[in-house]
Amino acid sequence: GIESRLTSAITWQFTGFARWEHDVLALRNAGVGLDGYTIFTVPNPGGGVTGPSANASEPIPVYDRLPSTFGQDRYELVNSPLKTARHLGVDLTIRAQTSRFLATIAGTAQLGNVNAGYRRFLASENDQGVLGDVLSDPNSTTFAYGRPFLDRGFTGKATFFWQLPMDIRLGAIARYQDGQAFSGLIVIPSLRQGPDVVRAFENGGTRFTYVGTLDVRLQKGFSVGSRTVDVIFDGYNLSHL
Repeated sequence: GIESRLTSAITWQFTGFARWEHDVLALRNAGVGLDGYTIFTVPNPGGGVTGPSANASEPIPVYDRLPSTFGQDRYELVNSPLKTARHLGVDLTIRAQTSRFLATIAGTAQLGNVNAGYRRFLASENDQGVLGDVLSDPNSTTFAYGRPFLDRGFTGKATFFWQLPMDIRLGAIARYQDGQAFSGLIVIPSLRQGPDVVRAFENGGTRFTYVGTLDVRLQKGFSVGSRTVDVIFDGYNLSHL
């Protein structure tokens, strides 16, 4: 990280990190391999909004299990041979302070690519930290490499405080977070192993709605005899986002 003072009132700090992870644990179905499935394709609904599969049109493979393999499952705990996970991020903070004013503005940007343990949307499913079925069910391997659930992409936060005349103080906090990453799922109802789902594109090809809030406090002090009384007005989530 780097920290420096631009002027007597303004400082800034920059931090970055990079991490690669490999040989993570996963469950492999040693009893049934790809030869235990027949393969057909379904039309691609259009790919992700962003990411490598944006506007994709290639048909999506679906694996239909042979009934002769039912009951032959045998699971082994192995180190995953799938693509190496990576996590990259930067953080920038700027702080300005005078005798009557204080402002702090901070923002982060991050990029993560991991093999999700399961299909679906929760942190316990769309994350490499769970064993999942990414190696034991080929329908889970399709588009498994993408953004983890907790990858917010871009976040930002700004805080302000003003000491105004007549013992009036005004403060505000604004916050923004990208939505969590997920993938569209295609339901396949007619498989011999039962209804199942496959990803239409990688996790992060679309996201849940972002979160943005604006909170404001106005405070006025009054002298009552030998005491000081503060009247406070708070407004929460004024942006309604």
